[in-house]
This record gives sequence, C-alpha cells and structure tokens, in this order.
Amino acid sequence: YIQPSFLTKKNILEKKRYYKIVLDPYLKTPPDAKLFENEKAKVLIFVSENIPEEKITPFKTINNCEIIKAEIFDGKFKMKSLMEILYEKKIGIIMVEGGEKTLTSFWNEKLADKVMVFIGNKILGGEKALVPIAGRDKEKIEEAVKIEELDIKKIGNNLVIEGKPCFQE
Repeated sequence: YIQPSFLTKKNILEKKRYYKIVLDPYLKTPPDAKLFENEKAKVLIFVSENIPEEKITPFKTINNCEIIKAEIFDGKFKMKSLMEILYEKKIGIIMVEGGEKTLTSFWNEKLADKVMVFIGNKILGGEKALVPIAGRDKEKIEEAVKIEELDIKKIGNNLVIEGKPCFQE
C-alpha cells in the first residue's frame, strides 16, 4: 500500500460534488441567503409543486441553485420520494441535519443508515423540551430501535455516539 500524496487527495476531493439540500415547501428561503455564497456547493431546494413560477424566478439567476418541485402530503414531503429524486441525480450519500420534524420523517420512513448523536455537557429538561425524534410513543422497550456497531467518542466536554439503526419490520 502506498500512501497517496496530499495533491492526489486534494484532486480527489475537488472532483467530489457537494450539495446543500434544503426542504422548504413554501419557499421561504430568500434569494440573497448566505446559503448561496459558496459557489462550489450546489444548492438544491425542494419546494411544493404548488409554488407559483413567479416566486421561483429570482432563484433562476443564482448559478449554484436548483429549485425542485415535489409533492406534499399533509403539509410534508414524502422522504422516500425525495430520495428517489436525489438518486436520479446520482446523489447517494446525504447527511441530514435538521429539526424534530425533518429527523422524525427520515426515521419513520427508515431511511437512516447511520446515526450520530451529539450530547453537550449541559442538559435541558422539561415537559416541553425539544427532542430529536418525535412520533408515536412506544408501548414497550422491545419496540425501540436498537443501535448496533456503537462508537462513542469524547470531544472536549461533549460526546458523539455513532451507530447503525436496526429498524424492525
């Protein structure tokens, strides 16, 4: 095995395509958002198929932006449909960074291959505390999704827990 040089690694990385994928059903993202500043990173914005063309027009002049219309069901995207669109664009690996609704949608549709949980050194609690995954309450511990191939790392005073979810059928 011969270790590749820095220039070889740099050339490989420059050939990779990086995308920022935004789920914005009502197209609330402004055309002058900082999101578009890095022209090397293409931005794909999924919007409702009902968004009028005049609302999309300002985005057509942004070189690294593509607006993709998709179906909405009960105010939400069907994540599997979005994954099919990304697959057609030859995008196979994505990292989902989102709030409770986005993460829950991916989780409920069993689209997570790997989980990374970041735990800070401060804990907030309470009845209305934010949770990363919401949805139907589980009745029994047997209904929980097991995480295998666990890897736990300490970064400063924080923890990162990585693993593969094993969804039950």
